[in-house]
Amino acid sequence: MSDANDRSVEELTRAVVRAYELIRKITRRLPIPVILPGGPLYDADTINPAVARASVIIQDLPMDDEIRSDLWGACLHWLSASKVLMWLINHPDDPTATAEIMLLLIAATDAAVDAGAALAERGELDE
Repeated sequence: MSDANDRSVEELTRAVVRAYELIRKITRRLPIPVILPGGPLYDADTINPAVARASVIIQDLPMDDEIRSDLWGACLHWLSASKVLMWLINHPDDPTATAEIMLLLIAATDAAVDAGAALAERGELDE
């Protein structure tokens, strides 16, 4: 990979980690916590299955359907972004992968923020 591609992948990786941390922060503060692995080092082989499992667990948690849908969507959008990032690392000439990752991260972050705000408004986030 070129230096520009390396920088792009590094920036995308940081964005993926930031979105993951947001989801992790919200899920661990749920009335019934869903604990995702923390850093400082992140391994896709560990966190991707954890987020996939969280998306299944979230479907069964007692909460408002809209909040559940937002959290579920945040997990799945994030998981897709992580998988496309792995693809991009191995296929650096893919012309749309960067845009796909950014679009998925926007959707994941928006959904997580919406869920977190709704939970906070209802007083359902544990401190």
